[in-house]
Amino acid sequence: METDKSNKIVWICVRTEPQRETFAQGHLARTGLEIYCPRHRRWVSHARRRELVMRPLFPNYLFAGSDRGLEALGHVRRTPGVASLAARDLAGAMVPDAVIACLRARESGSGFVELKQFRPGEAVKITVGPFQGVEAIFQEKRDDRRSSILLSLLGRQHSVGVFSADLESAA
Repeated sequence: METDKSNKIVWICVRTEPQRETFAQGHLARTGLEIYCPRHRRWVSHARRRELVMRPLFPNYLFAGSDRGLEALGHVRRTPGVASLAARDLAGAMVPDAVIACLRARESGSGFVELKQFRPGEAVKITVGPFQGVEAIFQEKRDDRRSSILLSLLGRQHSVGVFSADLESAA
């Protein structure tokens, strides 16, 4: 959907039925809306096999946009595959253009959002919370959301679990 500055796209966050992002995306796209469902790749192990699969970055959520304003998005709730809006009303579900632009800027050439990947032993820095700015050593990724780091505190090394999103490279 190409727009100029006078026809700015208004984005809302839509909650889909479980594992129905693609289904809802197809139905919403047929109504003339611009749909954005950021995806990432991750390794999945099952039955002694590991494979790289495509998954939504935000499971059960996608973004719907229109250059015709909020009124054009009123029918979204009644679309097959859509459970509700992310908020009670359209205005509460609005997402700033900057958020969508930031997500699209992190996409690789293949269209996937590239998540931060640290190697064991790599120096990282904590970006939020009481230890903001403190450097640590990355140990391992525990699951999709959390990682283990070695934090030097009171003259000793402590293994601490943190959200992976709260880390950045110290280099």
